[in-house]
Amino acid sequence: MGRMSPFLQQLRAAITAQPEYYQRGERLLLAVSGGADSIALLRGMLTFQKEFSLEIAVIHLNHQLRGEHSDSDAQWVKELCSRFNTRFFWGERDISAIAKESRKGIEETARLVRYEFIKEIAREEKFSSVAVAHHANDQAETVLHHILRGTGMAGLSGIPSSRELEEGIQLIRPMLHISRKDILSYLQEIDQPFLEDATNQENHYTRNRIRNQLLPLLKEEYNQNIEAALLRLSTQAKELQEFITTEANKILDDAIQDISPHVCRLSRSRFIDVPTHLVRACFVELWKRQNWSRQKMGYDNWNRLAELTQCKKNHTFPSGINVTQRNDIMMLERRE
Repeated sequence: MGRMSPFLQQLRAAITAQPEYYQRGERLLLAVSGGADSIALLRGMLTFQKEFSLEIAVIHLNHQLRGEHSDSDAQWVKELCSRFNTRFFWGERDISAIAKESRKGIEETARLVRYEFIKEIAREEKFSSVAVAHHANDQAETVLHHILRGTGMAGLSGIPSSRELEEGIQLIRPMLHISRKDILSYLQEIDQPFLEDATNQENHYTRNRIRNQLLPLLKEEYNQNIEAALLRLSTQAKELQEFITTEANKILDDAIQDISPHVCRLSRSRFIDVPTHLVRACFVELWKRQNWSRQKMGYDNWNRLAELTQCKKNHTFPSGINVTQRNDIMMLERRE
């Protein structure tokens, strides 16, 4: 292979660091928009396809947001896959119409619809892993975005390197520690063109303003290594969050008296002398286990739950979760 570029070195390191997702014969679906990041992911994975005996395919969703440009992007990615004899799955959705109907923003709608399409194809075609091209600069932007919006330790952790899309399908991000600079250098080195999305320069999206305006300002006026600083913060927050989550689950296991999909009974005495931040974490973990919606649960709600372990008051939380108490038992019940 000769000298390996920094991009390929880092990509290979990411693959070997998570061998459970790249086992021999693993069926790997790559989400490819045609932009620099996803094209680098495709070319890089194809480089290692034989070494790791991977079965690779590509998925692309046409969001129909840019008229003929969206159509030509899909065709371009299809032709690139054909050139490398790679299976290509594609679909199209009218994101503007769906956003209007659901009363959600374009960005949020595009993300939700895209992942639903990815899950649908992965499920039908029996792909166990889906790789996306988030990189180190995306991570820095995400952490900064979370800080601006207001966040806790989990938010400071940023984008996870992997997560479960649904049972049997894992979403992985092998480029999360690779810089945009190394990505572009690699594409230039192999003379690989990619598509430019003009909407990335439109600053009415918060993410774009952070990327195009705020980060350059912070870099110029305050800290030229701001992205590296944000990435260090993310790593440290992730390590601390993992420890908190482990401890919280131990406490929660001890506190649970009985549990079913709609009802959980906890012993309040198990939370005596437990630090408040760990008690809050226990309830976050309980909501996860029960698959109860956390969308409307903010810091004040989690803190109120922690307070309730020290008194016998009742309370109702978002999504119809009722807390009633008697003696040592704290009962949480989801009302349909």
